[in-house]
This record gives sequence, C-alpha cells and structure tokens, in this order.
Amino acid sequence: MSGNDLPLGALLTPRNDAEKDDWYPFESCLEFETGEFLFTHNQMPQTHVDRLMQLWMASILRHKDRSPFANHSDLHRVLDAIPQGEVPWKSVRVKYLGDIPELGAPRWMTKDYDVWYRDPNTVVANLLDNPDFHEHFDYVPYCEFEPTGERQWENFMSGNWAWCHAVCLD
Repeated sequence: MSGNDLPLGALLTPRNDAEKDDWYPFESCLEFETGEFLFTHNQMPQTHVDRLMQLWMASILRHKDRSPFANHSDLHRVLDAIPQGEVPWKSVRVKYLGDIPELGAPRWMTKDYDVWYRDPNTVVANLLDNPDFHEHFDYVPYCEFEPTGERQWENFMSGNWAWCHAVCLD
C-alpha cells in the first residue's frame, strides 16, 4: 500500500454531510424505501416491478399523484445515479477446466459463465470514505483471547490477514 502521511497534528478534512431530508438521487423517503425494498430485500423480476408500478399508479392516479418509479428502468436509472460507490462493473468469462466424465457429465462442467463483479479494493475504499459509516464500524485489526488463552476468530478484522497487512512491528 502507498499513501501520504498527514503531518503531526494535522486536522482531517471536514465532510460535507447531507441534510436529513436530502434523499438525492431519490425524490423522497418513500422513493428511497421503495427502491431499497425492491432492489435489496425483495429482488423481484423486472416484469413484476413494472406491474407493481402500474398497479400503484392506477391506485393513486385519481389523487393526481404518481408511483415512486415509472418502471424497472426508472428504478435502475435512479439507483445508478447514487453518488457513493461509483465503481464500474467488470466481467470475466469462466469455465470448468477439470476432468469431465465421458458419461453423465453435469451441464455446469461444459458451460461458460459470465461472472460480474466490482473491484473489491475500490468498494472497500468507498465504504471507508462514506460519511454514513463514520463511527459505525471499527476497521482496526485486533487479536482477542479467551481467559484460557485460546484465540477467538470472530470477524475479518480479528483474522491473521488483517493483522499481518496492517501491523508493522520493527
């Protein structure tokens, strides 16, 4: 890793925290909650999102109101406009390269698969830079021991990898 150390006693750059009623790029709390539910919790097919938005629109049209999203494309447009996490998607094509039985080989052994991912280093850097997480998690590696002296392995930061990559003992 590389970086520039701050001078001793330097103050951190202040963050520009969003206002409590700023839902950008969502227009409202309802739009945010609906998007979060559909994308994170429910994960319904796009055609079902479209149908739900049609029903929602029909139910409130007489009030001259609208559904949170016009359709799944509108939902994705707003989700993609979220400023945090601007990490481009990448893909790699993978295929099983081991021995394939002559008879009865499972289909997965002969298919190609597209694996989509985002660069984990950039994702973690964005998490650490996101003011929403400020003071909500501890990113310092640690070793924890039972009274018996047995090491506890509870989460990522208590593991050897985190310890070895962050602690420099001269």
